[in-house]
Parts: sequence; structure tokens; C-alpha cells
Amino acid sequence: MPNRLISEEEDPQRLLLLVADKLDNFDHINVATAFSKLGKLRASGSFPRNIAADDGFRGLMGLARAMCADGRLQAQAVANIIHAVSKMSAAGKLDAADADVQDTLTALEQRVVRVASDMESQNVSNTVYSFAVLGREPGAEALAALEFAVMRVGPDMVPQAVANTAWSFATLGLMPGAEARTALEAAVMRVGPGMNGQNVANTAWSFATLGLMPGAEARAALEAAAVRVSPRMNAQDVANTAWSFATLGLMPGAEAQAALESAVVRTSPSMTPQELANKLRSFLTLAATLGVPLPACYPSLWRAACGLDVGALKDVDLRMLFHAQMIHAELVSGDVLKEVTFPPWIMHEAREAWMRNARGDVTVSRSHKEIAAFIGELGILCEVECLSDCGKFSVDIVLPDHDVAVEFDGPEHFITFSDGGEGAAPDDASRTSTKTPSTELRDMFLSRRYRKVITVPWFEWSELNGKGAAEKRKYVAAKLREVGVSIPAST
Repeated sequence: MPNRLISEEEDPQRLLLLVADKLDNFDHINVATAFSKLGKLRASGSFPRNIAADDGFRGLMGLARAMCADGRLQAQAVANIIHAVSKMSAAGKLDAADADVQDTLTALEQRVVRVASDMESQNVSNTVYSFAVLGREPGAEALAALEFAVMRVGPDMVPQAVANTAWSFATLGLMPGAEARTALEAAVMRVGPGMNGQNVANTAWSFATLGLMPGAEARAALEAAAVRVSPRMNAQDVANTAWSFATLGLMPGAEAQAALESAVVRTSPSMTPQELANKLRSFLTLAATLGVPLPACYPSLWRAACGLDVGALKDVDLRMLFHAQMIHAELVSGDVLKEVTFPPWIMHEAREAWMRNARGDVTVSRSHKEIAAFIGELGILCEVECLSDCGKFSVDIVLPDHDVAVEFDGPEHFITFSDGGEGAAPDDASRTSTKTPSTELRDMFLSRRYRKVITVPWFEWSELNGKGAAEKRKYVAAKLREVGVSIPAST
């Protein structure tokens, strides 16, 4: 009886009264149904502004915690409750920072460790997705259990579940293990023909955000899906898909290029400033790093930019558009460039927004400090986190007497090849030896401003850990000699 009453109730206030009245008689099914129903009613005008403050809901959370502890909540119930909590939180109706909410999520996460092996594909996808929406990174045990579940249910996932699962890992900044990646890529290949525009865009965005180059078959499946759905993609999906190809340095085939260009023209009138900037930077990045010709529609994007109200633009929009202008002005060529007219504010408001960010971009890692210290020990003057003379770039280390820039490149500066990829050696350290296109652009810009640019890949520096300061000093000295900096032969 309680379950039927819960399912039929459409008013959140009356549902909370029902929960408070019947809570002592609730079983595990009633608890999960109550959470799910509240999640569905989150948009109701009578929904509490913060349901975590409601006594009935607090009682419901307490019972859920107790059922996690004694094992009454099983796989589907756990997934449904976490999903409902994420829905209410995303709608701004549940304070996820509330102590009771946090305790409940902790209990549910611990229960995930036990029940993930019984979850169906939709349960797995919803659970991972919910953690991402909540911005809550699962602990090591829960993450391992969910990754194993992804491997198990991958063959059963529908397109939306595949896209949501990939999006969730990327949103949380969690690189799945090799076997989970393989399962996701196999699922992409299987469901590609059934993906809609958002599925394609979100999946491509996920690979790009993680800096993960999918294998050749998965790339082909995504590209084929993009060609198929491009006529129905909205502006955001087109922008995200184009950005993803550019971020991974992928040159789409002729058919995919034509499809994306056509989609860009179609969606241009409805683009947000950020989508417009992303499309501009995508075309320019491929042109600068891969030599892909700028499309005929490129000048029309700048015409759209000329129509933007600069007073309504956010700093991030201005920075992205100025970045596009710099790539255009310094790193690409072609007749189509002559057709471009820039908005008058690009060299004023946009330039200032970029330079403010450069001045504030001061992050000195331990590795930066170590490298700078060894350069100093070698008798070379260096400056840490120094602005370039033009004021547009913050450089990790500069050797002013030698006109040399030094950049320490962490993992985020490299693309991981899921299948060993073109140019990737079989050992783990150099699987990520291909720089991201954005890092290549940085190097290209710095090379125009300094005589030489030295880059120190994180995996080369990590290999020296434990070998002592002398080996690190030798490494730094060798890097400096390569660019013509005189170092005593005994070093």
C-alpha cells in the first residue's frame, strides 16, 4: 500500500507528509520509490527550497543509511536513490553540502562497493552519472567496483548510457583503467549507429577532455555517427564535436569535414559566444597544427563575432576570441584570411581580458622549482613564472641572458593513446608522448617570442625521481646544451 500511495502522489509537500507518517513501515522498495518520486517532482512549484531541511526527508535519509548498513538496499535501489539525490541537487532543491546528505551519500557509496556487481547497465550508467552531477569523486573501492561493472555491462549499454558514462568519467577528471576504456570503446563502436547528436558530442567531448585518443575503430564509429547526425545537431553539439576533434588533433575525413562545416553554417545564428569561440578555435587549431585548410564558412564566424555585444561578454568569452585572433594572425595562412573582418573590441577589451589572465596565471609546482634550482646551480640566471615581453604569455621559466623559455609539461599536456596509437611506443611512460594541439600552439607562440623553447615532459622528469639530484642536474644541463647554452663539460 505505501508504494502505491507514493507512486500516485503528485504534490511534493503531501508526499513528504506521507513519508513522515508511514516511515516506520517503509521497506527498502518504499524508500527507493520515495526518493525516485521526489526526484521526479523536483521542478514542482511546491517543492521545498531545500528539502534537506524537511524532517520527513531527514528521516528518509536516515532510514536509507540504516538500510545501507544492514544490507537491505540492493543494486537498483542504490542506483535510483543516488540518481534522485543528484537530480534534486542539480535543480538547486537539495543542499549537497548538508551533513546528513553527505553522510547518506557516503553510506550509498559504501553500498555501491557491495552491489555494483549486480547492477544492470542503466543502473551503472546512472550511478556514475549521478556522482559526476554531484561533483563527488567516488573513493578507490567504489570507483574500482564501478569500472568493473562498466566492463561487465558494456555490451548491454544503450547509446545514452554509453555517452553518459563516458561524460561522467571526463567530468570527474577520472581516467578509466585500460580494461574499462576498452569496454567503453567497444560500446561506442556497437552503439555508434544509434547515437543522436548529443550522444556523439558528449562522447567525443569526453575523450577530448580526458586527453584520450580512442582506437582507430572507435574513432571511425564516432566520425561516421557525426556525419549521420550533423544535420540535426544543435549549436552546442556542433561546437563540442568540432572542439573535440581539434583538441585531440584529429583531422576528420572529407565527408566528416563537409558535414561539420555545413552544420556550423546552419547553427551559426543560434550560437552562444562560447560556442562561436570554440568553433573558431577548432578550425584554427587544425589549420595551425595539422595544416587543414580553413573552411569557406570561416569568415562568416568572425562576422557573427562582430555582431556580439561586447558589454554582455564574459571574460572567458573574450579570452577565447582573442586566442582565436592570435592564432589567425600568427600561425595560419591562406586566402580566406583576407576576407575576415575583426570586431573593433578584439584588440581592446578582448586583448585586455587575455592579458589579465596571463598576469594572474601564476602556478609554481614543485617540479618548476626543482628545475629552476638546478638551472641556478649551473650558474645560469633564470626567472620563474615570467611574463613574455608582449605580456600575453606566462612562461614557467625564462633564461633572460640566453633568450630561452622553459616549460614543464604535466600529464594534461599529452594525449594518451588507448591502443598504443600512431607514434606511441609500447612502454607506459611514452604512451603519452604526443602533445595536445593546445600545447603545440603554446610552443608555436613561444617560439616566435624566444630564441629557443625547452620542454620538460613529466614522464622524463618522473623517471629521474629516486636517482638523486646529480642525475636531475645532468638532465637539465643536457637540455640547456641542446639549445646552445654553455655548460661546463664536467657537469
